[in-house]
Amino acid sequence: LRPHVPVAVALMALATLHPLALTQLLKLLWGRVRPDALGAAGAAYTPFYRPAGIGAGRSFPSGHVAISSVFWVLPFELLGRRRGALLSIGAWIVAAGYPALVAAGRIVERRHFLCDTLFSLLTSALLAPLLLRWAHGRRGSAEARSR
Repeated sequence: LRPHVPVAVALMALATLHPLALTQLLKLLWGRVRPDALGAAGAAYTPFYRPAGIGAGRSFPSGHVAISSVFWVLPFELLGRRRGALLSIGAWIVAAGYPALVAAGRIVERRHFLCDTLFSLLTSALLAPLLLRWAHGRRGSAEARSR
């Protein structure tokens, strides 16, 4: 199982950093009001780039989409392998399709705006390859130390 340790480490790191730490901190500090709580004529609406402040709401970014996109580590890992190209395409379909469905559901339920869900998707897309690179480098340095 040793070859798979970096993937598992990157997966756990992404699950901890994105949905649990970054998303929850932004929700607390940003304070964006959810679409279903905007009130008459959308008076409480704030654009995603302007923080509403602590206690104003918890819409931005989407935690559901963040947790559903944690598995983006897997297709990024397969993309880096020579023989994994076809498998990578299938993994991308599943890994991108599930968060897209979750995002659509959150928007239809009026719990999030489109940009709330896109922010979570893009954050996973940026963090997954970085954490994979870090985990693979960590494994290489651990093997060098053990020699």
